[in-house]
Amino acid sequence: MRDSFEFYKVILDNIYDGVYFVDQNRVITYWNIGAERITGYKADEVVGNRCADNILMHVNEKGQSLCKGVCPLSKAINAGTPHEEELYLLHKSGHRVPIVVKIMPLQDETRKIIGAVEIFSDNTQNKANAEKMKKLAKMAFSDDVTELVNRRYAEMKLTSLLESIKKEFFDIGLLIIDVEYESQQGGQKVSNDILKTVAKTIAANTQPTDVVSRLEDGRFLIISEHSRKSHLLLLSDKLRTLILKSNYSTDTGVSKIAISIGGTNAKTNDSVNSMLQRAIQHTLEVKSISSNSVKVD
Repeated sequence: MRDSFEFYKVILDNIYDGVYFVDQNRVITYWNIGAERITGYKADEVVGNRCADNILMHVNEKGQSLCKGVCPLSKAINAGTPHEEELYLLHKSGHRVPIVVKIMPLQDETRKIIGAVEIFSDNTQNKANAEKMKKLAKMAFSDDVTELVNRRYAEMKLTSLLESIKKEFFDIGLLIIDVEYESQQGGQKVSNDILKTVAKTIAANTQPTDVVSRLEDGRFLIISEHSRKSHLLLLSDKLRTLILKSNYSTDTGVSKIAISIGGTNAKTNDSVNSMLQRAIQHTLEVKSISSNSVKVD
């Protein structure tokens, strides 16, 4: 029996996806290497704990907590049927990672449900950005703190896109995300840690063709090709929710965080400056009215 367990463990530990087992009480009994890679948590940090014990802290796209409410694992265990869902887990470093989960109830020889197995895969849509960032760093187009592209690169890209639509029209969407926070701690390191978490959450939840940049301080820019107002509104709401639901660790001492988002689409004869200024103005307008708001024209 032990040899059989070791055989299957070797197989599961060589699967790229995350795999973990829970018993009827949702206590984690096994955690593979893929799960370690995707979540940042080692097996000895989670095995023996309940999955709801402030580990993955799954939320849906609306930011609703699932671990304490309608948990996908509970659904599968209670119904005795497989379940599949798109969720967002909380990485150990604090940022939100989009995942696809597939859950299957486990039965003993009497067909009694004794737990479940969850297989989850990283649904980050811009994995190719990692290689791109390496190349950009060599060209001095990478932001030192967040490792996103810097303002110089973003403005060059936007200039190129605005030239392109003069020949063949397509929608160019622009979002400005302003992040403000209150922290019990001070210093540049704390500020940088917060910005890194925000940057990772934004980068993990945008399209591979989107350009995600840090403009300055806590201000981020997203350039999204073929994106109309409706798409920009949906993207804004999703990112705002996920940034607010990220974890900024006790080391940063964050007591409050506010997100203001302004967006716009390219208009006839727009320049880089006119698009940026319009989106920034929308951001300032919503910030003056209410925190955690969005305005897109």
